[in-house]
Amino acid sequence: MQIQLVPDKNGVKEWMALEVHGKITHDGVDFNNKLLGTLCWTDKNTVYLMIGNQLLEGKLCKFDRPVLVMEKDQGNGTKQLKVRAVVRNRILFKTRPSPLLLK
Repeated sequence: MQIQLVPDKNGVKEWMALEVHGKITHDGVDFNNKLLGTLCWTDKNTVYLMIGNQLLEGKLCKFDRPVLVMEKDQGNGTKQLKVRAVVRNRILFKTRPSPLLLK
């Protein structure tokens, strides 16, 4: 099935996904409006994510097919799906975090 993207007045946004193998917890508290960590690029494909005193090394990858982020819109008695964003790239963190030792 093909889906035609019809941009709104601001256009279709492009997002990027973070893929982490494992679980990120924050003492049972919700992540809403919280800072997860610091994301740094060293070159085009290597990415570092620093969470507290842990460092994750990842790389930039492309999805084989773009992923759409959609939301339901039930205005004016009709049901529609609005495209919020397109996700074409992801940052893949597949190694275990290494501890940061600061002196």
